[in-house]
Amino acid sequence: MKNNPFSHPIQDLQAHLAEVIQSHIQGKFHIYVACSGGVDSVVLVRVLHQLSIPITVLHCNFNLRGEESNRDQEFVERLCKELKCGCMVQSFDTTSELKSFGKGVQETARKLRYEWFETVMTKHSDAEAKVYLATAHHADDQVELLAMNFFRGTGVVGLKGMSVLSNRIIRPFLNVSRATLVAYVQEMKWDWVEDSSNKELYYTRNLFRSKIIPEVETVYTSAKANLWENAHRFSEVEE
Repeated sequence: MKNNPFSHPIQDLQAHLAEVIQSHIQGKFHIYVACSGGVDSVVLVRVLHQLSIPITVLHCNFNLRGEESNRDQEFVERLCKELKCGCMVQSFDTTSELKSFGKGVQETARKLRYEWFETVMTKHSDAEAKVYLATAHHADDQVELLAMNFFRGTGVVGLKGMSVLSNRIIRPFLNVSRATLVAYVQEMKWDWVEDSSNKELYYTRNLFRSKIIPEVETVYTSAKANLWENAHRFSEVEE
């Protein structure tokens, strides 16, 4: 089992990311990077760029937060211009999709996001280079997902959480805590944007992130570390 990111934080983020990529991807490849403009995805884009890995940034504008949504898009476009890397933006009429899809905001946005990602990767696939999608999911996301799946009742498969590589999706920060990413972006003095909807507790993940897990930690201080290790144990059981 790998070192627990909450007990033993990653010391060299750049070296860690390079190791993850090298151990999971062989041959010639191109990575599309999902970037919202938040801390996690900004670090992912910038560190991949530092490693001279060929990337194209993908940004979704769901048009749900008015000018803030446009601010995020403009930020990502400026970032790509600064780094001189490819950038693709997709604007969605999410409000209309909510009515036709009949699900919540987060589920609808996820559906739209991954359908577009798949379309882009299929259209721009290259016979000579493998195409992957990189997301900035980190260890805290893994813990939150595990906790939600436990209460939702998903069985062993749901309790193993996400994998670093599944199909063509790679999650290089899955073994990195959000605290490590925040500390890194502050050390590097990089800018990012904050999504105000992350504070809305009617979204299930936000409730777990901001209320439920912190409350559990007041009783069990190692709760996140234990949940993270349980994900690995359940993965072994499922296999």
